[in-house]
Amino acid sequence: MESLRDAGLVQQLNVGEDCFRYDAFTAPHPHIKCQCCKQVFDLDVDVVKDLAKQAGSHSAFLITGAQVYLYGVCPDCQKASQES
Repeated sequence: MESLRDAGLVQQLNVGEDCFRYDAFTAPHPHIKCQCCKQVFDLDVDVVKDLAKQAGSHSAFLITGAQVYLYGVCPDCQKASQES
């Protein structure tokens, strides 16, 4: 997997676990992890489109990359919780 990552064919993720996950969609985009079932989902890049720009203007950093991870409860787990 490291060779695929180094070749730019997969994106390496760490969403707060003791291991890495890999995403074949390598364009910059945010991820959201369900805290119940532990699945990780891609989010549309427009969700955080201006985040890097705003971070740069508020910090004087030259932003060269970003990884955004959000956490919550997915619709399936919400539904299962309501049914039980």
